[in-house]
Amino acid sequence: MPLYVMSALMLLAAHASGLICDRERCGKSWTIGACVFLASVLFLGRFELIFSPELILCASSALFVFAAVLSYAIKRNGAHQTLKTVLLGMALSIPFHLLDSVLERDASMLASGLIAVCANIVLRGKGRSILLVCALSELMFQAEKTLLLYLNTGYCCFELTSYSLDRMMIMALFTGFVHGILNWSSGAISAKNNYSSTA
Repeated sequence: MPLYVMSALMLLAAHASGLICDRERCGKSWTIGACVFLASVLFLGRFELIFSPELILCASSALFVFAAVLSYAIKRNGAHQTLKTVLLGMALSIPFHLLDSVLERDASMLASGLIAVCANIVLRGKGRSILLVCALSELMFQAEKTLLLYLNTGYCCFELTSYSLDRMMIMALFTGFVHGILNWSSGAISAKNNYSSTA
């Protein structure tokens, strides 16, 4: 099973159960939108948009980037927060080069997910910002690979394929579950404190 399929299915279950985004906190429409997005990723993952031999996009990878930007833009964020998010996405792309060179494919993806969890801590669990970081870091990584290829060979080729989708979805899975667990634990502690005060 491709990693993006596994990630999408696990995220669907987490969203539907309310682990990541419960209806009281996020609203019913946001939960439905997230599930529709994940279902679209599963459906479009097999399709590639081949504009030329030098530009190949997986439909789901393009959807992920578009959805991340749109989701972030819906909620107004200050220039400082936006700059921090963009810079963090760029910074995360740098270790991907090392991971790809020293680790096997799946191990590299899992390590990328752990790096994204660290970014989640930096952004204090802000879901829309994290989604954008997941998209930008992979987008920047592929752009850097294209630049290095051009500098070394004079040939330019940009690909955002299912391999890229695997990394973005693994990062979304790891950060989503951390985000959900932290919200659940804080809610459980709050409920316990309320119960103790009324007892």
